[in-house]
Amino acid sequence: MDDNINLRPKQAEMESQGLKNPPITQPPPQPQLFVGDLDTQVTESQLYQHLIRFGSINYIRIIRSFKVPSSLNYALVSFTSPESAVKAQNELDGEVINGRHIRVVKFTQERLQDANIFVKNIPESVSAKEFKDYFSVFGNIVSSKVVYDDQGRPLRYGFIQFDKKESAAQAIQSKNGSTWLGQLISVSKFLPVNQRVDNSTNKNLYVRGFPQSYSEGDLLNKFSQFGDVISVAIMFSKSGLPFGFICFGSERAAEAALSLNNSDEDGFSWYVVPHMKKTYRLALLREKYSKQVELWKRVNLYIRNLPLGIDEEKLEKLCAQYGEITSVKICKSENIKFEAPKYDANGNVINQSVTYTYDASGSRVPSSITKEMTSRGVAFVCFKTEQALNNAIRGLQTQTIEGNKLIVAKWKPREELKKIILQSKIKKQMKYMWPFGPHQGMQMGRGNFFRPQVPQNQMPRARGIPGPHMGPPPQMNYPMPPRPIHNMVPHPPMIHQIQPMQPLPQPPQQVQMPKPPIPDLTKVDPSQHKQILGEALYHIVITFSNQNIAGKITGMLLEMTNDEIITLLSNPLELRVKVNEAIAVLRAAWASNPEQLKLLSISNK
Repeated sequence: MDDNINLRPKQAEMESQGLKNPPITQPPPQPQLFVGDLDTQVTESQLYQHLIRFGSINYIRIIRSFKVPSSLNYALVSFTSPESAVKAQNELDGEVINGRHIRVVKFTQERLQDANIFVKNIPESVSAKEFKDYFSVFGNIVSSKVVYDDQGRPLRYGFIQFDKKESAAQAIQSKNGSTWLGQLISVSKFLPVNQRVDNSTNKNLYVRGFPQSYSEGDLLNKFSQFGDVISVAIMFSKSGLPFGFICFGSERAAEAALSLNNSDEDGFSWYVVPHMKKTYRLALLREKYSKQVELWKRVNLYIRNLPLGIDEEKLEKLCAQYGEITSVKICKSENIKFEAPKYDANGNVINQSVTYTYDASGSRVPSSITKEMTSRGVAFVCFKTEQALNNAIRGLQTQTIEGNKLIVAKWKPREELKKIILQSKIKKQMKYMWPFGPHQGMQMGRGNFFRPQVPQNQMPRARGIPGPHMGPPPQMNYPMPPRPIHNMVPHPPMIHQIQPMQPLPQPPQQVQMPKPPIPDLTKVDPSQHKQILGEALYHIVITFSNQNIAGKITGMLLEMTNDEIITLLSNPLELRVKVNEAIAVLRAAWASNPEQLKLLSISNK
């Protein structure tokens, strides 16, 4: 309020020069740094101790997961001056914190893919700062990174991001194939994973199926008949199964050796295929699996509420009338039963279900605990055709077996089920949002947000100047607390909107935040408690946020207990803290969606 009064001489000076509305300049953006590759145990206070020596800090935030409260291994830091940010970037980049080499770069979303290079065979003694300095002669570097493993050992490759593609091209041309500290380095243009081509040659073969007694000499003798063999290697999987690699001198010899695939020899079968890189092989497996999933979705039937006495044989007979079946599976779980042993007159156990174990002395004793596999009432039936699946759904969804009405549907993969469950949870939360729409005394305004109705005889007033009517809007339960305004330059008061000859009221010294009345839930049905509390919350939440996210934040707060909500309603300052926390959660969850982030920056008008 004092800022408006101090601006009046400035306004008079501008009006004397013919400028009624002086331009308002926005403050420059604050320099922000991205701190990556952090250890999950690093806290804001620990990071602050490393950064405060470079200058004054506005804020530090370690980005955490929305689902679980764990760090995502990076943070955002804002300094008050650009010089402090540049100094921190130059000196802190590559420093070790909690055993990990951190990466400090200027936060920006404008990066050219053509200006990014990949460097391989970096000498192990080169640090992150030396790596950056080595390539800084070719142009301005936006970010640099040397990759380390979990133990802090360098993996001898890294990345350089220039601000111009010409700098990257010059670095590739000058340094590719050069020697650095006795190491021949490779410098090339960086390519994303989906644009990389499998560089495996047709001379290498992957083989398995041979017995564990085979040596590398045995493989060499076996495959030498097809051509010159350069190298042979045998490895073992975690389960102890052997596999190997054969490198031929020519592609023709490797193609000839593929004839051994699926051939039988001395009780085992050869598996011989061309060698593929892991990324390329995984891509092929994912593509193959996705095709198989699409097939399963068309022919696989999901059955629930199946009687526990139905086994797979009975289920197959039940479904065989609808079409040919390829497989039947009933989901089972291990059930532990306790049954005390029963003895006859001679001391022999007469319970046939009781098993025997051996004690420490080796004596055979009866065990009263038995384990058996019991049905969970869930089954899958795979038909041969899609028509048979549709017939089974139409026929089984109306059947009742042993008093249980079957629930049948087409099978869906786990990923789709997770999406369906998530959507159902969102819809469940949305039901708390719809009641918080137009209430009595409110009408729709431009932009699809709600405006409180104001009597026509109430005089409009300028921003920042209290009007003569300070009471609450009509038909509202309680007055709405003032909405805080952040980072806004106050406008000069609009003198021409005030009626002539009316004295300008003095600005209030301190605005007291009103406390809304606490809803009485003792006389209301318990099923309506959440709705009543939600309506009371919404009127305050919208003053601390905006109409686009107020309903969602209200739904988030309604997940608390009724006593906790009533405590928040009695303390608007504490409720404001909770609203700010919810906004921070939404900002982290919507970090990759610019359209949703815009909803957080829109203010009520």
